[in-house]
Amino acid sequence: HISILNRTAYVVLSTKLIALFSLFISQMLIAYFFSMEWLGYFSAVYFFALFMNNVIYDYCENILLPRLSRNFSEGFDISRDLNRDISVIFLVFGTTLLLLSIFLCQIISIIFSEQFLEATDLFALSLTGSLFIIVAQPAHVLLMAQKNPIHFAVAETIWNGFWLTFIVLGCLTGNPAYLGIGFLTASILYFFYLYGMAYIHGGFLASLSNWLLVVLYIGAFGLVGLWRLN
Repeated sequence: HISILNRTAYVVLSTKLIALFSLFISQMLIAYFFSMEWLGYFSAVYFFALFMNNVIYDYCENILLPRLSRNFSEGFDISRDLNRDISVIFLVFGTTLLLLSIFLCQIISIIFSEQFLEATDLFALSLTGSLFIIVAQPAHVLLMAQKNPIHFAVAETIWNGFWLTFIVLGCLTGNPAYLGIGFLTASILYFFYLYGMAYIHGGFLASLSNWLLVVLYIGAFGLVGLWRLN
């Protein structure tokens, strides 16, 4: 039991160090190839996403993980409870992100300044990506409850690696749109990887209603994006 805990701690620590290194490289590239203003935009998006992820992760770690671990030890089927948690996360956090997306320009002007409106598309894509990150956390916690920390490391590496790749593309092409596209792409891959591993290793299959929520919220974010363009 102690060796499992030590291995989990080692994997989590190593993953966090990789994430910090990726963040450092990203900031250096953006500051060099774009401007200090875009570095500020990037940092605001990154730390907002980090804040939202930490909020949902605290819930999953302190409430969901003990319940899943107990259900696993007692041989209970966890699918129904986990699907219910996912639905609640969708409705609470998904709706919050959608409202932030609707009033994004006003929020940016109030919290930051009108200068940050230059990066509205980056903020909008990061909100959509944050939805995938947040909804993926129950699957992540399921794998942790099964003592499979390696999948956490792989998922985080996928997310950091793909976003860094798109940042490099943006720097090489001089197109800052790649920053937002990369965030969204990395988040979608993160989501599908964790749900795939939850199915393979935990036998968990998201309910039809939750997949419908995925489609519904993606459609809603898309409509908000089209409305903003017009």
